[in-house]
Amino acid sequence: GLKRGNLIDRVWFSTDPVPPAAGSGILRVTKTLLKTDGTALTDAELIQAKENLHFTVVNSDRQIVGDFSGSTMQADSINPNVLQYTLELPLADSSGNTYNYAVTETARGEPTGYDCTLVRTVKDGGMWTDVTDTPIHSGIALTAQAATNIQFENTYARATGSLTITKQLPDDADDALQADFAETVNTFTIASVAAGSYTPQYSAGARPADAPAAVSPDSNGRLTLSIKGAGSVTLSGLAPASYTVTESAAPDLTNYYLTTPTADRTQSLDVTAGGTVEVHFTNTYEPYLSVTITKKVVGDMGDTTKNFSFTATLDTTQIRQGSAYTTAGDGAALTDTGFTLRSGGSVTLTHLRADQTLTLTETDPGDHTVSWQLNGDDGPTGATCTLQVPRAQPAEITCINTRNVGIPTGLHTGASPYLALVGLCWLGWRLLRRREV
Repeated sequence: GLKRGNLIDRVWFSTDPVPPAAGSGILRVTKTLLKTDGTALTDAELIQAKENLHFTVVNSDRQIVGDFSGSTMQADSINPNVLQYTLELPLADSSGNTYNYAVTETARGEPTGYDCTLVRTVKDGGMWTDVTDTPIHSGIALTAQAATNIQFENTYARATGSLTITKQLPDDADDALQADFAETVNTFTIASVAAGSYTPQYSAGARPADAPAAVSPDSNGRLTLSIKGAGSVTLSGLAPASYTVTESAAPDLTNYYLTTPTADRTQSLDVTAGGTVEVHFTNTYEPYLSVTITKKVVGDMGDTTKNFSFTATLDTTQIRQGSAYTTAGDGAALTDTGFTLRSGGSVTLTHLRADQTLTLTETDPGDHTVSWQLNGDDGPTGATCTLQVPRAQPAEITCINTRNVGIPTGLHTGASPYLALVGLCWLGWRLLRRREV
């Protein structure tokens, strides 16, 4: 029985726990706090978790018989991430009806910056049960003067957000551009990504054939993703922070070249816990241009059979034999230093951009004077012609060589009238000879 001493109603001289009174049992609630990466909560995280953790205990009459927070739970002396709370509760009501008890975790105790990703519960010797909704363990019947242990286990993971990168064309892109763009692969770099493995999720058709299933940042925190055509990729598990996304590789297409300014290919954004932020990259393109260079020789003494030599540079790149996208037509030939043209011959340059500068020089016009035309309009005179690649298509640059021979009679400078005059003199001489005969 109970002994009554100096101001103490119940005296227990032992290192063992005090046994429950007759008609009572012990309900011991144990809470274990874990992290998904296997590390223990820091002291600061543990304090926050305990403050945010809360339990209620009700009996089968729906009476609250226990209400406590993690801060009032006793931490294990060896593992402070294990908390415990003990209640002494009656086995039955005044009528002798046996009580059943239920323990509910009403707040999961996430430290700041973490999400509770898993809760499990178990009763003595039972099987752990994963809880997807409100963590509750019900139907607990206590044993007289013994302890019943109910365990809860919470696993925390860093609260993360997601980033979606969407690649697209302007709304007015025509069918030809869309078809060309569908096969291109654009590459993006995300800066300041925490170390770890991430699994990108692609929209339909946007995953490149060689894309890995998981990606990791390099030693500088740069993580690279690629998107095929118009589509998107989502990266989950990012720590809440500010990120910079750069389109680090945007190749030209088969029939179009990229015109998006470099400054428009970098964007900064904030990822928040539990949220998804989306960044859009819209690339603009223009069709490749072409220029045909044609030779024309005029004048009564123009040499229409000569192969005239030219040099050509596109910006700083020399056009010559072996140059890509350069075709010599009839009356033309590519050489080690450029190309040659005779009258009527032509060379065509393709895959040109409107921002490029084309410089053409005729290196051996001889006695011919040189002038240039663009689509029939007069251009510069002299051996060299420099111009921006014309946007107006088709574009034809004509190099005109002119050569006329002056006649010393002062009557005419053309050779044809001179020859006609000589013919008339010869004819008159023949008539005089006949008359003499």
